[in-house]
Amino acid sequence: MFQVIHFDVFETYNFNTSMVADLVQDGSDEAGYEVEDAQKMDNDFGIEDGSEVKFGAIITEVAKKFTKKDNREMAIVNVEDIYGNIDCFAFPAVYARLKNKLEADKIVVITGKLQLRDGEPPVIILDNIAEVNEKQTTQQSEEEKVEKPKVLWLKFDTTSQSIKDQVFKTMDNYYGQNEVRIRCSAKNQTYTFSHNVNANNLLMYELSSIIGKDNVKLV
Repeated sequence: MFQVIHFDVFETYNFNTSMVADLVQDGSDEAGYEVEDAQKMDNDFGIEDGSEVKFGAIITEVAKKFTKKDNREMAIVNVEDIYGNIDCFAFPAVYARLKNKLEADKIVVITGKLQLRDGEPPVIILDNIAEVNEKQTTQQSEEEKVEKPKVLWLKFDTTSQSIKDQVFKTMDNYYGQNEVRIRCSAKNQTYTFSHNVNANNLLMYELSSIIGKDNVKLV
Protein backbone atom coordinates (compact mmCIF):
# COMPACT_ATOMS: atom_id res chain seq x y z
CA MET A 1 0.00 0.00 0.00
CA PHE A 2 1.39 3.41 -0.96
CA GLN A 3 2.31 5.88 1.74
CA VAL A 4 0.20 8.81 0.51
CA ILE A 5 -0.38 12.22 2.07
CA HIS A 6 -2.69 14.92 0.72
CA PHE A 7 -0.45 17.68 -0.60
CA ASP A 8 -0.70 20.28 -3.35
CA VAL A 9 2.64 20.55 -5.16
CA PHE A 10 1.57 23.92 -6.49
CA GLU A 11 -1.83 25.58 -6.33
CA THR A 12 -2.29 24.98 -10.07
CA TYR A 13 -1.71 21.22 -9.87
CA ASN A 14 -3.70 19.40 -7.20
CA PHE A 15 -3.12 15.72 -6.51
CA ASN A 16 -2.38 13.39 -3.61
CA THR A 17 1.29 12.99 -2.72
CA SER A 18 3.89 12.61 -0.02
CA MET A 19 6.17 15.56 0.61
CA VAL A 20 9.88 15.13 0.01
CA ALA A 21 10.42 16.52 3.52
CA ASP A 22 8.42 13.59 4.90
CA LEU A 23 10.57 11.10 3.01
CA VAL A 24 13.96 12.48 4.00
CA GLN A 25 13.32 13.05 7.70
CA ASP A 26 14.25 10.25 10.10
CA GLY A 27 11.40 10.56 12.59
CA SER A 28 13.72 10.85 15.59
CA ASP A 29 12.25 12.12 18.84
CA GLU A 30 15.54 13.52 20.18
CA ALA A 31 14.61 17.19 19.83
CA GLY A 32 13.97 17.80 23.51
CA TYR A 33 10.24 17.09 23.60
CA GLU A 34 8.57 15.53 26.58
CA VAL A 35 7.91 11.80 26.02
CA GLU A 36 4.19 12.38 25.43
CA ASP A 37 4.86 15.15 22.91
CA ALA A 38 7.52 13.13 21.13
CA GLN A 39 5.18 10.20 20.69
CA LYS A 40 2.48 12.45 19.24
CA MET A 41 4.85 14.41 17.02
CA ASP A 42 7.01 11.54 15.80
CA ASN A 43 6.78 10.40 12.18
CA ASP A 44 3.13 9.51 11.63
CA PHE A 45 3.54 8.20 8.12
CA GLY A 46 4.99 4.69 8.73
CA ILE A 47 7.80 5.36 6.28
CA GLU A 48 10.63 2.83 6.42
CA ASP A 49 13.10 1.07 4.13
CA GLY A 50 11.20 -0.57 1.28
CA SER A 51 8.04 1.52 1.76
CA GLU A 52 6.09 2.12 -1.42
CA VAL A 53 5.71 5.87 -1.86
CA LYS A 54 3.84 8.17 -4.19
CA PHE A 55 4.59 11.88 -4.37
CA GLY A 56 4.45 14.89 -6.65
CA ALA A 57 7.51 16.90 -7.61
CA ILE A 58 9.38 18.68 -10.39
CA ILE A 59 12.21 16.95 -12.24
CA THR A 60 15.29 19.12 -11.78
CA GLU A 61 18.02 16.96 -13.33
CA VAL A 62 18.40 13.70 -15.23
CA ALA A 63 21.88 12.18 -15.06
CA LYS A 64 22.35 9.33 -17.52
CA LYS A 65 24.50 6.44 -16.23
CA PHE A 66 25.58 2.96 -17.34
CA THR A 67 25.54 -0.20 -15.24
CA LYS A 68 28.97 -1.62 -14.40
CA LYS A 69 27.94 -5.20 -15.01
CA ASP A 70 26.58 -5.02 -18.56
CA ASN A 71 26.90 -1.33 -19.56
CA ARG A 72 23.13 -0.81 -19.84
CA GLU A 73 21.58 2.64 -19.72
CA MET A 74 20.01 3.89 -16.49
CA ALA A 75 19.53 7.29 -14.89
CA ILE A 76 19.58 9.13 -11.58
CA VAL A 77 16.66 11.57 -11.56
CA ASN A 78 16.75 14.40 -9.04
CA VAL A 79 13.31 15.75 -8.14
CA GLU A 80 12.14 18.43 -5.72
CA ASP A 81 9.08 20.01 -4.20
CA ILE A 82 8.99 23.25 -2.23
CA TYR A 83 10.46 21.54 0.85
CA GLY A 84 13.42 19.57 -0.48
CA ASN A 85 14.84 17.22 -3.10
CA ILE A 86 15.64 13.54 -3.47
CA ASP A 87 17.31 11.24 -6.03
CA CYS A 88 15.29 8.59 -7.87
CA PHE A 89 17.16 5.66 -9.44
CA ALA A 90 15.75 4.50 -12.78
CA PHE A 91 17.38 1.12 -13.41
CA PRO A 92 17.70 -0.21 -16.99
CA ALA A 93 14.26 -1.81 -17.47
CA VAL A 94 12.46 1.16 -15.90
CA TYR A 95 14.66 3.67 -17.71
CA ALA A 96 13.92 2.08 -21.09
CA ARG A 97 10.19 2.38 -20.38
CA LEU A 98 10.22 5.91 -18.96
CA LYS A 99 13.13 7.73 -20.59
CA ASN A 100 10.87 9.80 -22.85
CA LYS A 101 9.21 11.23 -19.74
CA LEU A 102 12.45 12.10 -17.97
CA GLU A 103 12.86 15.78 -18.79
CA ALA A 104 13.90 18.64 -16.54
CA ASP A 105 11.16 21.04 -15.36
CA LYS A 106 8.34 18.52 -15.82
CA ILE A 107 5.77 18.27 -13.03
CA VAL A 108 5.21 14.58 -12.33
CA VAL A 109 3.76 12.06 -9.92
CA ILE A 110 6.39 9.52 -8.95
CA THR A 111 5.84 6.03 -7.55
CA GLY A 112 8.60 3.83 -6.23
CA LYS A 113 10.20 2.27 -3.18
CA LEU A 114 12.08 4.18 -0.52
CA GLN A 115 15.62 2.95 0.14
CA LEU A 116 17.20 3.83 3.48
CA ARG A 117 20.84 2.98 4.25
CA ASP A 118 22.81 3.97 7.34
CA GLY A 119 25.04 6.94 6.70
CA GLU A 120 23.57 7.61 3.25
CA PRO A 121 20.83 9.97 2.10
CA PRO A 122 17.50 8.27 1.28
CA VAL A 123 16.74 7.52 -2.36
CA ILE A 124 13.75 6.29 -4.37
CA ILE A 125 13.94 3.18 -6.54
CA LEU A 126 11.74 4.36 -9.38
CA ASP A 127 8.78 2.28 -10.58
CA ASN A 128 6.77 4.77 -12.61
CA ILE A 129 6.32 8.42 -13.53
CA ALA A 130 3.02 10.02 -14.50
CA GLU A 131 3.09 13.42 -16.13
CA VAL A 132 0.77 16.12 -14.81
CA ASN A 133 -0.70 18.63 -17.21
CA GLU A 134 -3.39 21.27 -17.25
CA LYS A 135 -5.87 18.99 -19.03
CA GLN A 136 -5.67 16.44 -16.23
CA THR A 137 -6.36 19.03 -13.56
CA THR A 138 -9.35 20.50 -15.40
CA GLN A 139 -10.92 17.05 -15.67
CA GLN A 140 -11.18 16.66 -11.90
CA SER A 141 -14.70 16.28 -10.58
CA GLU A 142 -16.27 19.06 -8.54
CA GLU A 143 -15.92 16.90 -5.46
CA GLU A 144 -12.18 16.50 -6.02
CA LYS A 145 -11.83 20.25 -6.47
CA VAL A 146 -13.08 20.99 -2.95
CA GLU A 147 -10.21 22.75 -1.23
CA LYS A 148 -8.51 20.68 1.45
CA PRO A 149 -7.38 22.32 4.68
CA LYS A 150 -3.91 23.77 4.31
CA VAL A 151 -0.96 22.67 6.44
CA LEU A 152 0.75 25.13 8.78
CA TRP A 153 4.53 24.73 8.56
CA LEU A 154 6.74 26.13 11.32
CA LYS A 155 10.52 26.20 11.47
CA PHE A 156 12.40 26.94 14.68
CA ASP A 157 14.92 25.49 17.13
CA THR A 158 12.82 22.94 18.99
CA THR A 159 15.70 22.23 21.38
CA SER A 160 15.05 25.67 22.90
CA GLN A 161 12.55 24.98 25.68
CA SER A 162 11.50 28.62 26.03
CA ILE A 163 10.71 29.05 22.32
CA LYS A 164 8.96 25.70 22.15
CA ASP A 165 6.81 26.56 25.17
CA GLN A 166 5.78 29.91 23.65
CA VAL A 167 4.86 28.31 20.32
CA PHE A 168 2.94 25.42 21.90
CA LYS A 169 1.07 27.66 24.34
CA THR A 170 0.05 29.98 21.51
CA MET A 171 -1.27 27.14 19.33
CA ASP A 172 -3.20 25.65 22.25
CA ASN A 173 -5.51 28.68 21.98
CA TYR A 174 -6.42 27.98 18.35
CA TYR A 175 -7.96 24.54 17.86
CA GLY A 176 -9.15 24.00 14.28
CA GLN A 177 -8.73 22.01 11.06
CA ASN A 178 -5.19 22.88 9.93
CA GLU A 179 -2.51 20.29 10.57
CA VAL A 180 0.76 21.64 11.99
CA ARG A 181 4.17 20.33 10.99
CA ILE A 182 7.26 21.59 12.73
CA ARG A 183 10.75 21.56 11.23
CA CYS A 184 13.54 21.60 13.83
CA SER A 185 16.19 24.00 12.52
CA ALA A 186 18.82 22.58 14.87
CA LYS A 187 18.39 18.89 14.00
CA ASN A 188 16.75 19.09 10.55
CA GLN A 189 13.87 16.85 11.63
CA THR A 190 10.13 17.17 11.06
CA TYR A 191 7.36 16.60 13.60
CA THR A 192 3.57 16.73 13.59
CA PHE A 193 1.98 18.81 16.35
CA SER A 194 -0.40 17.08 18.76
CA HIS A 195 -3.56 18.82 17.50
CA ASN A 196 -4.79 20.78 14.48
CA VAL A 197 -5.18 24.53 14.72
CA ASN A 198 -7.22 27.33 13.21
CA ALA A 199 -4.49 29.01 11.16
CA ASN A 200 -6.13 32.41 10.97
CA ASN A 201 -4.36 35.75 10.59
CA LEU A 202 -4.15 36.31 14.34
CA LEU A 203 -2.42 33.00 14.99
CA MET A 204 -0.05 33.59 12.08
CA TYR A 205 0.80 37.03 13.49
CA GLU A 206 1.43 35.69 17.00
CA LEU A 207 3.66 32.88 15.74
CA SER A 208 5.55 35.27 13.47
CA SER A 209 6.29 37.51 16.45
CA ILE A 210 7.89 34.51 18.21
CA ILE A 211 9.86 32.73 15.47
CA GLY A 212 9.85 35.22 12.58
CA LYS A 213 7.55 35.69 9.59
CA ASP A 214 9.79 33.65 7.26
CA ASN A 215 9.41 30.61 9.52
CA VAL A 216 5.59 30.53 9.41
CA LYS A 217 4.04 29.19 6.20
CA LEU A 218 0.49 28.06 5.38
CA VAL A 219 0.50 25.83 2.28
